[in-house]
Amino acid sequence: TLSSSDDVQDRETEKGRLEEAFETCDRDLDKLIVQHYAELTTAIRTYQSITERITSSRNKIKQLLDEIESIKQVPQRLETYMASKHYLHATDMLVTAVESLEGPLFQVEGLGDLRLELKNKKLNIHLVLIDELHRHLYIKSTSRLGHKNKDKNAGRVSG
Repeated sequence: TLSSSDDVQDRETEKGRLEEAFETCDRDLDKLIVQHYAELTTAIRTYQSITERITSSRNKIKQLLDEIESIKQVPQRLETYMASKHYLHATDMLVTAVESLEGPLFQVEGLGDLRLELKNKKLNIHLVLIDELHRHLYIKSTSRLGHKNKDKNAGRVSG
């Protein structure tokens, strides 16, 4: 409005009118703030509370997604551990993953196949551990005992 006016007097008049309207608007706004201060404060607190809950929910969702990504890598990591005979790490990781899939992640439908696969691997690792224990307890220990007896007998024969 000020730039469209050619006369300096008209500009000054318009400027004064705009300043007066701005001051009136500012006073009215101050009055409304005073009148509705309690409601405004409640609205701000509610907004802050909602923002905090949204942030908390986002963090929980991120943790859930990170856990899902980690669990999806379990079969591959399990194969690596089993191939290198790190049975303790494999068992610990597998038990933790199955507990998570049957607990907090039970409702995630897309993990049903993975849940079944890991349960089967849990049964298989149980059998592998039993075989390993059997091999260590009976086969290796008896073969060591046999070597010791041969050494003792060899000493007696030559002496």
